[in-house]
Amino acid sequence: MRRITLTATEQAALEHPFKTTPDRRLRARCQAVLMASRGRKRKAIAQDLRGHRTTVRLWLKQYRARGLEGRKIHWAPGQPGRLPATFELLPGALHVTT
Repeated sequence: MRRITLTATEQAALEHPFKTTPDRRLRARCQAVLMASRGRKRKAIAQDLRGHRTTVRLWLKQYRARGLEGRKIHWAPGQPGRLPATFELLPGALHVTT
């Protein structure tokens, strides 16, 4: 495993989202890179983050290849919606009886 060396600017750029983001997945990725830069092994990082070491390896590989852009989460587009864009609910359609 190659060690990740961070400059002060890169470390600050990782620590800011780690401390402020509500997205736990982004926080885990930032934390994994920070831990790896401090010499932690992938297995120990995975145990601390309750993940798999292969996942940590992929995160670190993405960071090495693309830097700060490599930590971003890419969302899958998903299935297109089934309702037409002009769909409207009928008045009273959501009336709940008790």
